[in-house]
Amino acid sequence: MHERRVIIVGAGIVGLLTALELAGRAREVALLEAREPGAGASTRNAGVLHVIQPPPGRARRRLAHKGRRRWPGLLEKLGVEYYRTRLVIPAFTPREEAMLPLLALALRLLSGGEPVRLAGAGELRRLEPLLAPRARRGVVVEGYMTLDPARLVKALAGEVEAAGVGLEAGVEVSRLECGRGGVTLYTSRGVYEAGVVVNAAGAGAARLAGQAGVEAGITLAPGSMTLHDNPGVESIVAWFPRGLARETKGGAVIPWPGGRLLLGPTLARPGEEPHGPGLVVERYRGLLSMNPGPVRRHIVGYRTVYEGRDFLLVRGRSGCRRTVHALGIESPGLTAAPAIASRLAAMALEELSG
Repeated sequence: MHERRVIIVGAGIVGLLTALELAGRAREVALLEAREPGAGASTRNAGVLHVIQPPPGRARRRLAHKGRRRWPGLLEKLGVEYYRTRLVIPAFTPREEAMLPLLALALRLLSGGEPVRLAGAGELRRLEPLLAPRARRGVVVEGYMTLDPARLVKALAGEVEAAGVGLEAGVEVSRLECGRGGVTLYTSRGVYEAGVVVNAAGAGAARLAGQAGVEAGITLAPGSMTLHDNPGVESIVAWFPRGLARETKGGAVIPWPGGRLLLGPTLARPGEEPHGPGLVVERYRGLLSMNPGPVRRHIVGYRTVYEGRDFLLVRGRSGCRRTVHALGIESPGLTAAPAIASRLAAMALEELSG
């Protein structure tokens, strides 16, 4: 029997940040991970800290804007390299060019105050010399950042252990039971007792939440990306959006720190096989005036989609109030992660003091 005051299930970026929020504020904190820190979506995403967010009224919009403001200071404290850049959306056809003012207006409403402007062909090529020459005009959104999620997870895991949090890998939680005094977790390494459980288990979060009385329809959509050497791309470059009311941002050509270039993600439908590297490269062919070169790594991940199309941060039902659940954390989950972690930690502390 292992006694813990707060147990966090899932050592992805949200779980690791929640552990840091709780360290020193709760009597004892443990972090359980079925595989290794960041083994799921946390290290298999595009590493973009987004500016443009979904329409007002969504929790993920509010949390993403809060989270993005916290990232620069946090990354500098962790010693994690990041790249400051911008988003460039070129217009390649007369129809796209005619729609640019409407696109710019929509993006200003969604940008949280970051500069959004129309740019002519000359300015676009100054900002991104490798942009395809047939670009007529475009929209530029400032304030973007990119990072390598795997390096972030490694730094966070080290910080968590230095803060005295018990990080245990290879512990798979199969079941939870709620009692008057706390929560019992049945795992591959025995039984754990907690005063409060924070469920940040990513793709597995819905199963545990269901055991606490929280039903959430979750589907997984596979996504694919390819990593290349960067020949000098300076901006995130994306295709003109097909619609202005898209629920999620499409993929792009993305400069990464350390002289690398990411293409993607391309999303398959739930249940389909993820796209191969050739299809990913083909999807972004034509945005730039150069070939991205050999694929150094093919990255396959998934998008966790909650049926409510939003982030769901909730307590368990009835007798399981001492469980806190993070569900549907998809894009812009990385951007929002510091704010999500703060909210989860506050909810856990409220239950501890109740």
